[in-house]
Amino acid sequence: MPHKGKGIYGQYDVEALKNAVDAVKSGMSIRKAAIRYGVPKSSLNDRTTGKKPIALEFGRKPTIPIEIEDRMVEVVLTLSEKGFGITKRQMLARVGTLVRQMDLKTPFKNGIPGKDWWKGFKNRHPEVVIRKPEKLSTVRSRMLNATVVGNYFKELQTVTEELSPTSIWNMDETGINLEHQPAGVLARRGAKSVPGRVGNTRENITLLPCVNAAGEKMPTFIVAKGKTSRSLRAYNMHEGPENAEWRFQAKAWMDDELGEDWFKNVFLKHCGPQRPQVLVLDSHHSHETLGLLEAALANRIEVLAFPPHTTHFLCPLDRTMFGPLMKEYGYLCTEYMSSDPNNIVNKESAPKLIRQAYEKAFTRVNIVSGFESTGIYHWNPLAIPKEAFSPSDAFDRNNNGQSKTDEHPLQWVLANIQSVPNNPIPFVSLPTDVTPIAQPENVQQNLEVVVEIHRSAVPSSVHTVAENQGQDGEYTVDFESPNNSILNTSNDPMISQSLSDLDAANILAALNDGNMEITAGETVESSLHQDITGWSSQWNSELENIFKLPPIIPKPPKKNSRRLTSHRLLTSPQILNEKRKAKQEKDDKCKKLKAKKDEKCNNLKVKKEKKK
Repeated sequence: MPHKGKGIYGQYDVEALKNAVDAVKSGMSIRKAAIRYGVPKSSLNDRTTGKKPIALEFGRKPTIPIEIEDRMVEVVLTLSEKGFGITKRQMLARVGTLVRQMDLKTPFKNGIPGKDWWKGFKNRHPEVVIRKPEKLSTVRSRMLNATVVGNYFKELQTVTEELSPTSIWNMDETGINLEHQPAGVLARRGAKSVPGRVGNTRENITLLPCVNAAGEKMPTFIVAKGKTSRSLRAYNMHEGPENAEWRFQAKAWMDDELGEDWFKNVFLKHCGPQRPQVLVLDSHHSHETLGLLEAALANRIEVLAFPPHTTHFLCPLDRTMFGPLMKEYGYLCTEYMSSDPNNIVNKESAPKLIRQAYEKAFTRVNIVSGFESTGIYHWNPLAIPKEAFSPSDAFDRNNNGQSKTDEHPLQWVLANIQSVPNNPIPFVSLPTDVTPIAQPENVQQNLEVVVEIHRSAVPSSVHTVAENQGQDGEYTVDFESPNNSILNTSNDPMISQSLSDLDAANILAALNDGNMEITAGETVESSLHQDITGWSSQWNSELENIFKLPPIIPKPPKKNSRRLTSHRLLTSPQILNEKRKAKQEKDDKCKKLKAKKDEKCNNLKVKKEKKK
C-alpha cells in the first residue's frame, strides 16, 4: 500500500521496491518491473545499479544520532521490564539533559524536545509505546528472584518425586465482592460516562477452593460475614457451588480456627486414600496452625509453603483460575442486572451467580494448565517466564541492576539437580534449545572464538597492557579497550588469535566495542569502528548516567519483625517444634495473666469483706 502523508515522494511501499529489484535481477526489464510493482522507473534504476540503497530515507536526519536513539530505546525498554519505566514527560526531560551534556545543536525550545520530535521518535522506533503498567508491590518485585524461587523448586522436586498428579494439591483463598465490577457494554462513541448498575451491598464472601494436578477439585469452602449461624440463612446456600461447605466469620476472613476446620473436614475427607500427598499453599497464618500441621503429619500429608509474595507466578489458582473466575462473575452479574430492572445482586442471588462462574472457570483444562504454567507438575522451573524475574534485578546488590546472562534465571536449578548422582529429574528433561549453565572453567575451555583485526584499525586510545610469548613461539600483545574489555591479538599485520582464555563477559564486551558479529568457531575479518574512540565513550557514559536505575540503599531490618524470606516445609520437625514452642509460650503467658487476674479479684473480695 502507498504511504500516506509523504507529499510527492515515497508513494510506494518498501516491500514493493524490494520485489521490483528482485524481479529485475531475475531478468525482467526495469520498465516492466516499475509498472507491475508501482515503483518509479528512476528509483528502481538507482537501486538495481547500486547507486542508492534499497532502504527508503526521506526528510532531514534526526537531531540526535540514530545510534544514540537506539541505545536510549534499549535502556528505556529494559527499565520498563524491571518496573522502573519512565513516562513521556520524563523521557523528554532526560533527552534534553543528554543533549545539553553532549553539547549537541538542536532546534529544541528551552532545550527540551517537543511534539514533532516525539512523533518522529515513535515513527523511527515503533516498538516503543505508552502502556499503563500493572500494579506490582515492591515486596513482590523483590521476592520473586532466582535464588528464592530456585531453592523452592529444589524443595518441590524433593517432596513431589514419584508422586502421581492426583496426590499434588494446591489451595488458596480469594474474595468475591457482592458489588461486582461491571463488564464492558456497547455504548455511543464519545460518551463521557456509561452507567453500570451494581448491587446495594459491598459485603465480601471468601472462597477457598482446592485442586490437584490431575484437574480434580474438592468442594469449595465458603466464608460469609456474620457472628452466628443465623447469618448464613440470608444466603441461598443450596444454589451455591455444588457440595460447598459454608461457614461464618465476623469479617468473612479466614482465621486459624477455620483453617483447621477446612483441613480436617474438607481436605482429609476428599483427598483420597493415596499416601503420601503434598499440599502447596501460601504463608497465611490460617494455613500453618499447629493443629493443622499435626493432623497433616499424622495423615502423611506434606505441607509446603510458597516463598512469601511470589504466588502471582507460583500459585496455580492465582495463575489460571481466579482471574477467569472474577471476569466471568462480572459478566454474569452484568447480564443478570440488565435482564430485568428488578434484578439485583444480593445475598439471595449471589450464590447462584458464583456457582455459574465457578463452573466455567474451574474446568479441568484450566486446572491442569495452572500446574503446568507454574512448573509444579510436570516439574519444570523453566515454566516461570524469564521476564518475571526482571523486576528483582534492580534490588540485587551483587548484580548492580544488570542481567548477568541471557539464559533463564532458573537454569542453575536444572544443572544442580542433574549434577547430583542417582537423582535424575523425574518429570521433565531439558529442552533441546537450552543447556545448563556451565562452570567458568568449562566456559573457558569450550569457548573458541577467532577474531581477525587489522592492526591499523586499532584506535590510539587503546594502549598496550602486556606483551607475552605464546606457546608456539608466536609473539602476542594484549590490548585494553577504553571500557577495560580485553582484546588478545597477535603481533602480525593481520591479527589472528583465539580468545578462549577470556571469559564470556569480556568477549561480548570486546565484540560490542568493535561492532563485530562473531559466532563460535568462525573467523571474521573486521576493523574496530571509530565509535570505540572518545566521542562514543562519552555519549555512552552520559546516557548510562542519565537513564540508569536508582541506587540501592539498604535499610536495617525492623526489630521484632516477622521476616519470611524463603519457602518452608511446614510439616518438617524444625517448623513443628517452633510451632509447639510458640504455643507453649503463649499458653504459659495466658496462665500467668489469668493467675494475675484471679489474684487481683481475690484481693478485691478481701477488701470488700474487711469493709463489711
